[in-house]
This record gives sequence, structure tokens and C-alpha cells, in this order.
Amino acid sequence: MQKLSALLMSVALVFAPVKATLITVMVLTVADLISGIMASRKEGKKITSSGLKRTIIKTTVYELVVVLGFLTEQFM
Repeated sequence: MQKLSALLMSVALVFAPVKATLITVMVLTVADLISGIMASRKEGKKITSSGLKRTIIKTTVYELVVVLGFLTEQFM
């Protein structure tokens, strides 16, 4: 358990400088989701699970791009 805790702390310390960027990407993606839901309701369209799935995929890809860019800059 102590080794796992040390590993998680190490990972957290590596990504600490990019934390604000990751949070910003998440907030902007949620804002995009909310505005999309509002637009769908205004136009009378249904909100589908496939639309929400696209948002989850988009958020994951954006976060991975930020993390990979950060790691590339730091360790290459």
C-alpha cells in the first residue's frame, strides 16, 4: 500500500505544472456540452447518448493531447 501511495504521489508531482491546463480544458468542454444541450433544446432536438459519448471522447482526447504534449516537452 505504501508503494502505491508513493507511486501516485510521484505521478501527481510530475503532472502538477499542467494541472491548471487540464482543469481549464475540462471546464471548457463542460461549457461546450452545456451550450450544445441548450441549443438542442431550443431547436427541439432530442439529446442522445451518442452525443454525450462524443463529448466524453472529445474530453479524453483533449486531455491526452495536453498530457502528451507536456510529457514530450519535459522529457524529450
